[in-house]
Amino acid sequence: MEIVYLPHYSPGHSVPFPWFRVAKAEGETDEAIVQWTEGSAVEILGDYSDKEHALRIAILGRALWLNFVFEELRVKYTVRR
Repeated sequence: MEIVYLPHYSPGHSVPFPWFRVAKAEGETDEAIVQWTEGSAVEILGDYSDKEHALRIAILGRALWLNFVFEELRVKYTVRR
């Protein structure tokens, strides 16, 4: 693991982020990774309500991602609601 600094949504700021250097398994598709991740998140956290979404926007602004797992895996992922 390596700590890298990613740009923050406030100009001139960056945040530390653990980079695990993970990679997709051979033959694993982006769709399979996204489906498994979303399903696991719902199992762990439950459904994501409109109230929770409004609170996230109030705290984080319009930042679309809370983490960068898909970016590290180079998975193409479209914004979902």
